Amino acid sequence: MIESFYEHIGLSKFPIIKKRISKRMIQNQISLTKLQEKVFDGVERVQLDFQLTPAQLGADAFKDNERNYPGIIFIQVKLREKLKVSQLEELVIILNRLFPVPLVTSLILEDEFIIFAAHKRLSLSNQQEVVINEAVSTSWVSFETPFYKEWTKRIHIDGLPATHLYDVYHSYVMSIQTFRISQITEKFIDESQLEIETNRVKEIEDLQNKIQELKKKLKKEKQFNRKVDMNVKIHSLTKRLEQL
Repeated sequence: MIESFYEHIGLSKFPIIKKRISKRMIQNQISLTKLQEKVFDGVERVQLDFQLTPAQLGADAFKDNERNYPGIIFIQVKLREKLKVSQLEELVIILNRLFPVPLVTSLILEDEFIIFAAHKRLSLSNQQEVVINEAVSTSWVSFETPFYKEWTKRIHIDGLPATHLYDVYHSYVMSIQTFRISQITEKFIDESQLEIETNRVKEIEDLQNKIQELKKKLKKEKQFNRKVDMNVKIHSLTKRLEQL
């Protein structure tokens, strides 16, 4: 199914590599902790699909004192089971350590997938190593997910910046963030709305967590007065939630 996603974002014009990356190969390159090895138990296959060059992307390579972006790699990871978000992030960090260039990683389970990207910079102590910034991701996506078509049009290769590869990759990073927020807010947003909508989503999630926590405490509470106080707080928080 991921080949259809590649087609939707314009990558089908390039030859697909389909090079399998074994767990042994990864272990030979980087040391895995026991926790990381356990994460790989949930992985069926890791495959390098595209290693796009500046010529293919129609943009110059990018290098400064902090970053070196000579190309962009697309990797797919087929999962055996649905991993926790923290496990998915750990997996993405491992792959980003394996490849020092920018990665777009697709994690696939049956008919759904999740896309990760993460800016990275050169280590100040060792220019051969990279430091990974916070990874961004979509939520789980299928071809029927709301705004999927609008999102893939936005990141179609023909519409990406034709300046240099940092701008190209940053477009992927920003589009992943906006798409994730669009999935949560149920309205398709652009980059100019991202900060406002991200703050709104954070406030919504904080309120939802507080309400859930109060409801848990309410079930255990035996004193009537405290129950009344908790119900009042739940009502007040719910009202604020409805206004967002």
